[in-house]
Amino acid sequence: MPSRLCVRAQRGRSGGARVGRRTGKAAKFLHDFPTLWPTVTLAYRSVDTDGPEGARALEVERQPMRWYWSPAGALIAVASALFCAFGWYVWRRSRTPASLSLTIAMLAAGWWSLAYSLELSGADLQTIQFWGDAKYVGIVLLAPSWAIFTLQYTDRQRMITPWLLAGLAVMPVLTLALLANSTTHDLIRFYLPLDPGQELPSAHVGPLFWVHLVYSYALLVGGTILLALTFLRLSRFYRSQSIVLLLAATLPLAGNLLYNLRVDPFKHFDPTPFAFLVCGGVLIWGLLRFGMLELVPIARDTIIERMSDSVIVLDVHRRIVDLNPAAEHLLGCGAATAVGRPAGHLLPRCADLLNRHGSMGDAQTELRVTRSGPPRDYDVALTTINDPHGRPAGHLLVLRDVTERKLSEQRLSRLAHYDTLTGMPNRQLFSDRLEEALSRARRRLRPLALLFCDVDRFKRVNDTLGHDIGDQALCQIAGRLKDVLREEDTIARLGGDEFVILLPEVERSADAELVAHLLVQALNVPLRVGQGNLYLTMSVGVCLYPQDGLDGATLMRHADATMYRAKDHGRNRYELHSPESDERLLEELQLEQDLRGARQRGELEVWYQPAACLDTRALIGMEGLVRWRHPQRGLLMPAQFLPVVEESDLIQELDRWVLREACRQALHWQAQERQSVPVMVNLSARQFQDPGLREEVARTLWETGLTPANLILEVAETVIMRTPEASRQRLGELKRLGVRLAADDFGAGTALLARLREFPLDLVKIARSLVLSLERHDRDGAHLGGMIQIGRDLGVTVVAKGVDNGAQCAVLKRLGCEAGQGFLFAKPLPLSAAGRYLASTKPSRV
Repeated sequence: MPSRLCVRAQRGRSGGARVGRRTGKAAKFLHDFPTLWPTVTLAYRSVDTDGPEGARALEVERQPMRWYWSPAGALIAVASALFCAFGWYVWRRSRTPASLSLTIAMLAAGWWSLAYSLELSGADLQTIQFWGDAKYVGIVLLAPSWAIFTLQYTDRQRMITPWLLAGLAVMPVLTLALLANSTTHDLIRFYLPLDPGQELPSAHVGPLFWVHLVYSYALLVGGTILLALTFLRLSRFYRSQSIVLLLAATLPLAGNLLYNLRVDPFKHFDPTPFAFLVCGGVLIWGLLRFGMLELVPIARDTIIERMSDSVIVLDVHRRIVDLNPAAEHLLGCGAATAVGRPAGHLLPRCADLLNRHGSMGDAQTELRVTRSGPPRDYDVALTTINDPHGRPAGHLLVLRDVTERKLSEQRLSRLAHYDTLTGMPNRQLFSDRLEEALSRARRRLRPLALLFCDVDRFKRVNDTLGHDIGDQALCQIAGRLKDVLREEDTIARLGGDEFVILLPEVERSADAELVAHLLVQALNVPLRVGQGNLYLTMSVGVCLYPQDGLDGATLMRHADATMYRAKDHGRNRYELHSPESDERLLEELQLEQDLRGARQRGELEVWYQPAACLDTRALIGMEGLVRWRHPQRGLLMPAQFLPVVEESDLIQELDRWVLREACRQALHWQAQERQSVPVMVNLSARQFQDPGLREEVARTLWETGLTPANLILEVAETVIMRTPEASRQRLGELKRLGVRLAADDFGAGTALLARLREFPLDLVKIARSLVLSLERHDRDGAHLGGMIQIGRDLGVTVVAKGVDNGAQCAVLKRLGCEAGQGFLFAKPLPLSAAGRYLASTKPSRV
């Protein structure tokens, strides 16, 4: 039995007349069909239906689908194919979740267009009705997939839950189910006969169609509004991209709205498929021009646009898809010119980095770029951007302008290696050159000489004539000393009025004596400073390698001691180091023997010297200092026996004992005074270089119960810079225990000043010599102020050592120093006196 297609049936008391009229119109429509599409003949028959209300229906026998040539249908079919191709290209171009949902939406629109083209090309009502219903598969999928795309594209993936997906699927499933059932089909849509002169069939809608329409428009309009609101917060670069995407989204919506509202000339023709074609073209153009789907543009205005660093986003082909204003300034062109071009073309010096590391992951390098102005230095970081599936989706190129930092490092390096007053090398640079000269002397078996020079009674010049006159005199003295030397000789100012000279490859001791004599004679001619002449003299100590020492420290020590012997012998002269001075070595040996067992005999004591805030005098810590109460020699200061200890195997035992005693005493004070009292403990060079230091400190903290934050470990600046890389690692290990770290004797002209940021330090303790020089040299004050400012900029607490009077304290406060340690606050105190001092003051954590 052939199935029946009911064009229209109405029931009711007066339905008979209406049914007759409707049936007549349907019969006329079917009668006129062959004239409109002559390639098809449709068989139909009228059937009377008996019933209580006399209903009447028109029954049409179902025939195979028949077609005719329709230019509009063919054009829409081509548009559908192109739109599906656009969808496939979007998926192939960027396989991200957003691109997947957009691809589904484009394929749904393509199916809609294809079914509509077949609907227009149908030659019978059966064909028209079938494809009119089939296009709803694309219609019901389009709105939900667009909504999901907008959520993903605006970085709201967390809203896409199973419950949301289930809710979005209700209306599409319901609509397709109603269309598939013949009894409920007309609740969505149906066809009526053509009106006179009408060439295209017109679909009429049922009541549930409007429910589906509101649902679809709500999703489409809601998603579009979400995009618009998001784009309003984006940068000027993404506004171009935003306009493209919004235009593409609103074109099909506007066309479909005109058709559903039956606005001429779209009363019987749906322009939506053509709008889809334009929409696809705009999307593809935007994808190629702006890389719209490569990255989600959320929070770009606050994160990237305002960054001072140059940020460039590259696609997988290393073409620029985005850049911020700083990058535009760097490249010398705007976004309109840069986007889409290979990064290597606009930034040739980055091409090598991209070629070497573009496929291997992250990389960093330094780069110098020269544009219209002076060259600029950049730190360059290349980072791979992966999609959600872990596949490379592009690269992030960040260029940070470090020109000022480089210049600052050069200034710091100059400050760290050269004396600011005379321009001569300082102690650190001289030590480096001395070690190099000793290495050459050992290889070539040639002697060298070291001369230690000190201006006699120079302090009286500063005290009577002022520091300005003193600085002028030092500059002239430095010039005269340099005039005496050869080009290959090295002269350095150690600080104050002390100079040291290195004479490499001297033939005999007489040559060194001759130079020393010339240095003394150089000051016999008065200095012309201010408005008059100034007469000064100099004492020089001379020692030779290898007879007077085999290493730099020994030579410096012997030359210094010999210089003081020259002063003892009347000044304005030089002295050669003699074997008689080695008697001091015998004394040191006896001290070492006496020191063995001194701890067991109770002769060693830990004294404490407080460090306090310069402004409030509040306590910030107590430094533990060892003292030796010798049975015959009395109380010995560290300088009298520590050099001997450091050269023996006793140093590690002494270091461990001092550390344990200081921690135990800090815990006792904490319990007694009910307040935390940080203790500062010096680490010797050998203790700091001990691989078991971390375990020793951790064990001491555990056994004594002291909180790690209340222990401050001090390491001499020279010890840190002896092996910087190893020191950084060892300090990091200690820092992870929770203790605080300090650089002792900081700023005596070493390279730590230039590399301070590399070490995890909490405090720096300014060398006593620099504080003492404040009274003699104003320029030393400028040098010290620069170091204090550097420490403050890095968040490091600066503590000045040797603050012995109010004048020094006032100058240090003016220079920005936070804390001090010296006789102004308290001398080193024995344990009982330290307890009384602690009870009379309050602590302050700096």
